[in-house]
Amino acid sequence: MLRRSIAAAIIAIVVSSCGLEVRGRVDERQGGPEATRGSDGGSSPQVDGGAGRVNAAAQPDGGPVINAGNPCADVQANIRICVAGGSGVCSGGTPMMERECPPMSACSGGHCQPPSGAKTCAQVTDCTAPQVCILFVVSAALSGRCSDPMPRATTAATKTCATNAECTTGICSVDGEDAAHVKCLSPCGSCGGDCHAIGSPAAIEGVPVSGLRACYN
Repeated sequence: MLRRSIAAAIIAIVVSSCGLEVRGRVDERQGGPEATRGSDGGSSPQVDGGAGRVNAAAQPDGGPVINAGNPCADVQANIRICVAGGSGVCSGGTPMMERECPPMSACSGGHCQPPSGAKTCAQVTDCTAPQVCILFVVSAALSGRCSDPMPRATTAATKTCATNAECTTGICSVDGEDAAHVKCLSPCGSCGGDCHAIGSPAAIEGVPVSGLRACYN
């Protein structure tokens, strides 16, 4: 009888120990106390995946909340950034898209880059149709490159426009000599008597258009 009691007690102890071990593993998988303990015995920062933030309350030093999903958090205004499908700037701590990159162009350093191997152009006649001459920022200056037209555009270069989105070159511009002329931007070296200074936009991706001319015929 005594042997049976001792054996039953040993079995109860083993079962209890296994239960504690399993419970500890479940706690760890569910992010319980053991999962959040740092190497110094304190709590590690907790990531809130929904907001893309690090919970400041869980930081040992009580530092500020870090927004991992917003490239404009805690940076000064007008810093150039890359956004989905184009380039932009930070405005009031919020990413603002400024330009949709042309086909085969990708954003880097806050600017849409010329397509790989794209031919340099001064005007549309330097390009082989259906390509058009589009201005890109190259070495901190604006330079024309032959590129496929914007895919959703409905208005050809030098034609009257109201928005950037409708232009094959991606930019609707105002004649610097006659504001009544609003055309899809087409850089020019010569296009008759209407190769004028660009009045608007004043800058493309942060680089001034001063000294550049476009066709407004």
